This record gives sequence, structure tokens and C-alpha cells, in this order.
Amino acid sequence: MNKYKIIDGHQDIAFNAIQVTGKDFLKENSVSESQLLPEPQLNQSDYVRLSNSGVRLVFGVCFPYKLNENEAYTDKNFAQKEMHTQLDFYNNLEVRSSDKIKIIKSKSDLGQVLNTEGILGLVLLAEDAIGIDVELKNLQEFYDKGLRMIGIVWNRDTEFAGGTDSINGLTKKGKNLLEKMDELNMILDTAHMNPTVFMQALEIFKGCVMNSHTCVSFLNAHRRNLNDEQLKMIASRGGVVGVAFVPEFLNIDELKASVDDVVAHIKHAVDVCGIEHVGLGSDFDGMSWPEYVPNLAHTGEYINLIKKLEEIYSKEEVEKIIYTNWKTFLENSL
Repeated sequence: MNKYKIIDGHQDIAFNAIQVTGKDFLKENSVSESQLLPEPQLNQSDYVRLSNSGVRLVFGVCFPYKLNENEAYTDKNFAQKEMHTQLDFYNNLEVRSSDKIKIIKSKSDLGQVLNTEGILGLVLLAEDAIGIDVELKNLQEFYDKGLRMIGIVWNRDTEFAGGTDSINGLTKKGKNLLEKMDELNMILDTAHMNPTVFMQALEIFKGCVMNSHTCVSFLNAHRRNLNDEQLKMIASRGGVVGVAFVPEFLNIDELKASVDDVVAHIKHAVDVCGIEHVGLGSDFDGMSWPEYVPNLAHTGEYINLIKKLEEIYSKEEVEKIIYTNWKTFLENSL
């Protein structure tokens, strides 16, 4: 049993369970177990492995895409339905097992979860706003189901903004979405934003900002990684950067990605942002088989990262990176 508490800023649990593995999240699963697809798939997270590792809270992602032959695609109608499906998945976990799972919708919910052993908190996060109607008619419905964080883009352009692989910026509808998120006191996730969208969004959006899962460009100039200016801007807004365990983010040769790489990206982010603005954002359940970091393949192996962090940081500093920083961020933003 890990002696530390952990908060993880990004796990694609609903998408993985519904479309990839068919797992029962409340039971312990093996990392390569799959019931929906004929070949092995990554099955990195479940309540048992999370609890045994000391994880108290996870940002539970809604990824409103459809997986077909390992290629994700979507359309607006599917995405809107899938947002409801994945939000319902998380809420049904709470209904099935209220002594184990709680959807966090407020600061009081957060306190209840973090002060109660055995309960795993879920803060719900949309990865891409494509499931939100461009007139924002369904945003309140999603909010009422527990959605509190939105990353407005993924890799492709939408009616809201240019995606990761684009140079296009925010559209008028994207700006309207940010304004409505401000009204609802929702949190903005800058993950997947290209540099143009990033700069525009931080200028327009007045609320709390973060990056749920990324690494640093200084060590690997991947299009998904943040440069030092972006790291500083998130820190200046009181935000947290969640360092991901994704091999291609970590190392230019993803086959060589290691736990040491994760530590190196954390260290650089800490050096640039300050120790209070760096956390974990694993992207567990969002990676593709068989690409994962050896000895950090699933939620049962956080301890291998923690041991490496203990070699360069004090116990208090390790606690900030793996738990306290996200806790403080949520206390200030929910």
C-alpha cells in the first residue's frame, strides 16, 4: 500500500470501458484485458487498483469520439449522444456504489471525498467540446450531470476552435462557449490547444485554467507539449499542469520512454512553474496498446514513479506534486 495520497488529472475511464474493453470499473482488471475488441487493449484503471495505490480523486474524462479500427472519429450528432452516455456511465458508478464512488460537483463534495477513506472522487472533464451544441443548448444539461471542466478542442478543427494539428484559432462560437463557461464557473483545460487557441483562450477566459495532461517542449518538441512561456502563463493564473505518462510526449523515441523521462518532465515543469503548479495527468485508459511506459503501465504502478521522485524531492514536495497541488486548485476553483 502506498503511503501517499494521489490525485490524477486525466483518465479516459468511460471511453475505455464503453468502447475499448467493456470492463467493470469497480472490479480489478488486468492491463491487457479486453472484452469488446479481439486484440489486447490497455486497461489501465479501475477502482481496486486506484484505491490500493492511494488515489483519492481522478479527473474522469468524457471523450465523445467513436473508435473504429484504432482510429477515433466522430460527428456532432454522435458526440452529443456520447457525452450523455459517458456522463451517465460515471453517474451510474456512483448510483451502483455510493460507498466507493462520488461525483464531485462542489467544494463541499471535494471535502467529503478527501476526508472519507475508501471513496474515490471523480471530477468530470470533457476532452473536446464537440459534444456541446454550438448554440450551447445542452451545456446546462451536462453541467447538471456533473461536468465541471472542459477542454474545448482535441486534435481536429471544430466549430469552436482549431485543434492540436491546426494553426486556426478560436471561432466566434468558441468565444461564446468560453463566456458561458465563465458564467457557470467551469474550469478550462488547455490540453490539446494549439498555440494560437491557447493565447486567445487565456486572454478571453477569466476563470480557472489548467492543463490536465501534457509534457514539456524543452525536453521533447512534440506538438502536444507546452513551452516554458505557456507553463509560466498557467502558473500565473494559479493553474496546475498535469504531466502525462504518454510515451510519445515523453521521448522523441517513444519506445525508449521511461519512468526517468516522467521525472525529467516533472522536474523541468517544477523549475519553470514552481513546485505548487505541477501535478500528475497520466492519461491512463487513453493510450493505445502496446504503447505505455514500462513500470508505469497502469494505476497499480504509481509507486515506481513516487520512488523516483523521492530521490530528488522531500516528502512534502512529493506530496505537492502527486496530491496537494491538484487539491488546492480544486478548492480554489470549484
